[in-house]
Amino acid sequence: MRVLMLAVVSMMLTSWLYQYTNSTMSIATSSSSSIVVTTTTSTITTPDALNIMQDDDDANNSGNATKAKEFLALPSLHPSNQPSMNNATLVHDVGRSNNLNSSITIETNDDHARNHSRTRNADLENGGSMMNMTNLLDLNNNSTIAADIINITHVKNESKIIIHLKNQRHCQQPQLVGRLSGPALSKVTWEEQVHEEDHNEGAFVVGHYHVPLLGRYFIEIIVTMCNKLGHDTDIKPICLEDSTRHRLTHKNASIDVMPLRDTINTPRNPALIQSIEKSGVIGYWYNKNTLETMYKPLHTRYQPMGCRKLRDVRSSHCQEAINLSRFDPYEFQFATNFSLVERLEGKEGKVCFEGASHSRILFNRASNLLSTAPFNATIKNVEIVGTYHSQYTKFVHQFTHEKIQAIIAKNCTKVIVGTGQWDAYRPTLFPAYEKALETAMSMMGDMFRNANVDLFFRTTQ
Repeated sequence: MRVLMLAVVSMMLTSWLYQYTNSTMSIATSSSSSIVVTTTTSTITTPDALNIMQDDDDANNSGNATKAKEFLALPSLHPSNQPSMNNATLVHDVGRSNNLNSSITIETNDDHARNHSRTRNADLENGGSMMNMTNLLDLNNNSTIAADIINITHVKNESKIIIHLKNQRHCQQPQLVGRLSGPALSKVTWEEQVHEEDHNEGAFVVGHYHVPLLGRYFIEIIVTMCNKLGHDTDIKPICLEDSTRHRLTHKNASIDVMPLRDTINTPRNPALIQSIEKSGVIGYWYNKNTLETMYKPLHTRYQPMGCRKLRDVRSSHCQEAINLSRFDPYEFQFATNFSLVERLEGKEGKVCFEGASHSRILFNRASNLLSTAPFNATIKNVEIVGTYHSQYTKFVHQFTHEKIQAIIAKNCTKVIVGTGQWDAYRPTLFPAYEKALETAMSMMGDMFRNANVDLFFRTTQ
């Protein structure tokens, strides 16, 4: 059960990272699944950012070589892919689903109702119908909380997903992860609050998305837990929802993303690109296939029981859940005219990766990247130094004075540190982890600053 807790607990551990802002050191966040390209705390979400995988040293921990690219340049970019949120939801007419005898109406505050009325009237004046702006998603009737769900709706004109929950339900506060796949990849950002409807008629959860291209997208929504983890939560007896049945949506569920107002429905048109740049997103993972018929749903990767040993992972049972080929169609593109080759050209220094297996994989990918064209022809003075099994720093309390001094002795000019997976697996409770992290970060801050070493701390998940 501890293995299952790893992914969500890892997300919680990053809440207490401290950012040092002096001229010689800065901390950025990333992971084997989230690549940092900034001297602050900005992250790029990679295709496998939704993985629920044990941090291990098995060979199946390989991945797209692109993961290492952004670590080398470390440009000062400041993305913010969190759309503005509010706790109110517009009134929507929702069509009937197979298991409903009447339509559903979500009532909200007066201001939003008036806004909705104006939107609806304008749409009707143009010959449209709000019913066409909202559609029901196909559900997975075998999910762990299928009995708690009334339906899931997509509000096209607001890029919004609404999950309608029953009043009497097992999962009181579902913790959700959502992802769109197709022309590009994008995560659904969920509002933290579960909105209770009037008269005990149920509740609903709202998610928002932003995509760079128009068209049809597959959508996957999974539930990780049924209650939020707090700082003082004892996580030892808590397990994630069954990973084999955590998908709320049908395996082929899809949505049609509407064009923005005053834009043309063509890929990568100027109005869409301008919208992306204004949102502050660094970039997206785009599908290299141009035909919609070639798109496939990208389901969350996870590690089933009995799939940790090398002799087991080759079985079809394991490969279906853990294989990395699902990410092959996607490549990352920056929203701006950023060139890693140009960023690194003329630079010199030694970049060291410190941590455990995630750091080892990132080192491998960075090394492979610099050995291939066009990098190997132009980048001559950037050295990559990794960490090996005997040098692993698995737990945050192991970043002692002696360990930090040993890192400095490698003559690194930049150090990328990652920790948290093993503390989550043990597990180390949040208060203890926070205290140990404060101690380690304080020491690293002082010692690396005095040694003129830039420190970058990547997120745990």
